[in-house]
Amino acid sequence: MQNKNLVLAVFLLLTGLAMSYAQSPSSGFLSMDGLVYGYDYNPSKKILKKDKQIKIEGVLDFVTVKILEKGKVIETTTTSTNGLFSFKIKIGANYIIELSKSGYSPISLAIDLNNIPTEMVNQGLIFKGAELILNRFQPKSTDQISQPYGRLFYNNHKGEIDFEAAKFVSKNQKEYISNPVSLMLRSVEKNENSNLLITTPNPTLKALTKTEKNVAPIKTEAIIEPAPINTEIKKTNPIYDTVSNFYHVLKAKQSGKITEQDIQSLQGRISEAKKQLEKDRLNANTPEDSLLISQTEILLNSLETELESAKKQIAYQEEKISSQKKMLYLSIACVILLLGFLVFIFKYNKEKKKTYLILKDKNKKITDSINYAQRIQESVLPSEVEIRTLLPKSFIFFQPRDIVSGDFYWLSNLKNKTIIACVDCTGHGVPGAFMSLIGNTLLNEIVNEKETTDAASVLKQLNNQVLKVLHQNTENAQNKDGMEMGLCFINYSTNELEYAGAMNPMYVVKDNTITVIKPDIKGIGGDLNSNKETEFTNHVIPIQNGMSVYMFTDGYMDQFGGPENKKFNISNFKKMLLDIQSLPMNEQKKVVAETIKKWQGDRRQIDDMLVIGIAF
Repeated sequence: MQNKNLVLAVFLLLTGLAMSYAQSPSSGFLSMDGLVYGYDYNPSKKILKKDKQIKIEGVLDFVTVKILEKGKVIETTTTSTNGLFSFKIKIGANYIIELSKSGYSPISLAIDLNNIPTEMVNQGLIFKGAELILNRFQPKSTDQISQPYGRLFYNNHKGEIDFEAAKFVSKNQKEYISNPVSLMLRSVEKNENSNLLITTPNPTLKALTKTEKNVAPIKTEAIIEPAPINTEIKKTNPIYDTVSNFYHVLKAKQSGKITEQDIQSLQGRISEAKKQLEKDRLNANTPEDSLLISQTEILLNSLETELESAKKQIAYQEEKISSQKKMLYLSIACVILLLGFLVFIFKYNKEKKKTYLILKDKNKKITDSINYAQRIQESVLPSEVEIRTLLPKSFIFFQPRDIVSGDFYWLSNLKNKTIIACVDCTGHGVPGAFMSLIGNTLLNEIVNEKETTDAASVLKQLNNQVLKVLHQNTENAQNKDGMEMGLCFINYSTNELEYAGAMNPMYVVKDNTITVIKPDIKGIGGDLNSNKETEFTNHVIPIQNGMSVYMFTDGYMDQFGGPENKKFNISNFKKMLLDIQSLPMNEQKKVVAETIKKWQGDRRQIDDMLVIGIAF
């Protein structure tokens, strides 16, 4: 769908360029087009200075443009998705142009089309590229926006469309409308420098008002057939043939048939006639001869003026033909480009669809495999029945980031001791799950098969086994994967709790106080090329009534959220544990789950989470 919209946008852009290139004035009307921008400016705060560049938001689409005559709406239009608008209004009246859009202050512009010369009315006027602007700031008082900020009018002195700002406004109002005024003055300047200016209707009688490139075609009403010359004059004046032939050429010019060759031929005839005129001036003997020579001289001067106009007509025609050719070539190029673009989009979509189907199939296979791995991992973890049997007053909050987890918990019973481990393996997802299977297997071997009943000894043997299994104790080893864990032996015969930790602490809560049992600052595995025996510390804690212990991985504290999108951190975790001490363990689990969910909001979980609580 996005590709289709892109193609449509390109096509509309190219079409708009072609249409705007070919615009021409309509008789009796002013054709006007332009853009509407938006910006945000509160003049009371004086954020922007008068000469500071305007910070425009961009073009505004669907701005309502109303045209009013004598307070009555005669036409309504809206800007396009590119902020463009255009309309035609009849010359000979006053208009108000009102612009409005939801969320912006409305603005109005006066257009005075009275007192325009008849020849201009007949030919029509164009004002292109008008730049208008709407302010997002909406003042409490509407005095500064209730009247037009200025007016467009035809300046007879300049012979072109001009603009003047409103004079009724106060100092604050002037500051408010300074930006719209600046843009409109810039639009007028652009039109002054364009090729849209119109010359006076009779180029033989008046001087050109602009440079030659701004002269429009000669109006046919200015061509007057010369009066018949009597037979005697015709016989004695060879210039008559030149006048007669030139008149027919001018008539041909009206139908667009005049050529450069015709002009060159006439220039030669006039040159010959001027030479003959000088000879006749020397041979003039009577007042009649002198009068005829004077009449002939005036006629030659008129012909030269008409010839210059004809040259300009040819230049205008050639420029028009050149523009039409350029437009044709541009249109052809645009069509070719558009066809090439469509072919590219078609091939791209076809290839994209093929790739999508391949990826969809592969993703399904991968997801199915991971889901199966999840069932394997869940079967390895202790069951709910086993947990309730060995630790009736406990909870385990376990929430993997992905389908499978790098965090895992392990439970066993040996020689009247209940052993529980809280483990955080390197990584999460599939890599972490592989490490969790290794850790689970090694713990079963060390505790259940070798019957090791000392927490520190279990961690020491587990470290050695991980180094061996992952070949981390060999030369040039690269694998740095390992584990962080807390291991707790609950001895019911001695009523003591034995704890050893590798990076992961244990919290003991009693009488609304948290005691931190610190771990050894060394992990399980990950010590590359190490041949040293790693020792871990045993902590023996007497079990007391009303005491609770908690083991956890760092995933819970590392979740981002809250009003400032920060980590949950240790201090919030400790506060939560103290707040829930009066609750049963199953209720504590609910609070732990709801607290982190509320903290995260709609943010993505960044790590696996595991929290184990045991009450005595």
